[in-house]
Amino acid sequence: MSHSPQRLPAPQPRSSRSGTGILVFSISVFVLVFLLLGAWLVISLFEDEDGLGLFRKKIAVVEIFGAIYDAEKWVDALEDCADRSSIAGVVMHIDSPGGAIAPTQEIFDAARKVADKGKPVIAYLGSVAASGGYYAACAADEIYCMSGTLTGSIGVYIQAINLSDLLKRWGVEFNTIKKGAFKTAGDYSRDMKGYERAMFQSVVDDYYQQFVEAVVQSRDRNRVSLSRGWNEPLPGGAIPEVSGTASLDGMLYPSPAWGSVSPGLGGSLVVAATGASSVASATRAIAAPEVVSSMTAAEEKKSSSQDKEILSKLFADGLNHEEIRKRVETLAEGRIYTGRQGLAVGLVDRIGTLQDAIDRAGVQAGLGKDPKTTTKKKESEGGLFGLKVNLEMFTGSRFLYLCPFGI
Repeated sequence: MSHSPQRLPAPQPRSSRSGTGILVFSISVFVLVFLLLGAWLVISLFEDEDGLGLFRKKIAVVEIFGAIYDAEKWVDALEDCADRSSIAGVVMHIDSPGGAIAPTQEIFDAARKVADKGKPVIAYLGSVAASGGYYAACAADEIYCMSGTLTGSIGVYIQAINLSDLLKRWGVEFNTIKKGAFKTAGDYSRDMKGYERAMFQSVVDDYYQQFVEAVVQSRDRNRVSLSRGWNEPLPGGAIPEVSGTASLDGMLYPSPAWGSVSPGLGGSLVVAATGASSVASATRAIAAPEVVSSMTAAEEKKSSSQDKEILSKLFADGLNHEEIRKRVETLAEGRIYTGRQGLAVGLVDRIGTLQDAIDRAGVQAGLGKDPKTTTKKKESEGGLFGLKVNLEMFTGSRFLYLCPFGI
């Protein structure tokens, strides 16, 4: 009897569970990597220097510290503030005695581009913000400083050294071959010729007018600040005589500005008397004539500051560009001011701290007080053993916006 070989049972198909698990695991890893990559991309797009800034607008504090000879980093920072949607406003923290002309103007123009984007720009003046430092601040919508800040110095200068007598003693002579009468103007080996001095003076005058015009733009935006200090005495000298003015409570108001008052106030304003009481009476007579008789002496005294503020605003509205320019030229001439003096004459707008300036920018930007901030500063360049000698002042223009007390 033959036996057929016994067949082994067919192998069972391998369970599909292990394959499904591998597939699920692979998909999970892929999704996780995709999410991490997406999160990194979002952070890269919205991150600021001090941390994640996703969907959170901030005020940028741009630090402009030191003499201004190379403005590239500061300009880059301001341009970034103009372009970045997460930056709602800018505070320019300036602590600078000034510097060369073109770099200062680059900072000014970059700050105005931020303002042109509809973002508030507030300047805060630190220990020293004079000459070119004040020029840069004039790009801001408002200027804050401390009462002890050194500012002003609205002027331009050039220094040409004459070593001719010393060189003669040493027996040193210069044989110069040139083409062009002005080519060696300012040469320290000889006296300056009259026509050379006239050329230099014309250049300085033009630079000075550019500086003055920047201040005029600033004070035109803050003409009420300027009007409050219209007749404040200048440090180191008295105000020159002003013709055709009416004196109102210590403020000189050019009569052309008062040819008529704003619509709704009823006619022209002519004030012949002087003093606080006449100012108060004139102001109330414009606003509400029937109220004057019912006011007590105490009420008059209480409202005197309000009256002066009303007059300041009315006067500011009547000022034209040329009147503002003449006042700025009077305040300029290289004069330096403390912050308190600058406020009194109208070159700065408020006394306050850096935080006050930040709060103001936050309110103006719609973020409220104490907004989130990010600081943009110029990276310091290291030197030998961590020491760096700044040679920029020897390589820039010799025409300078520089406060002599700043360095």
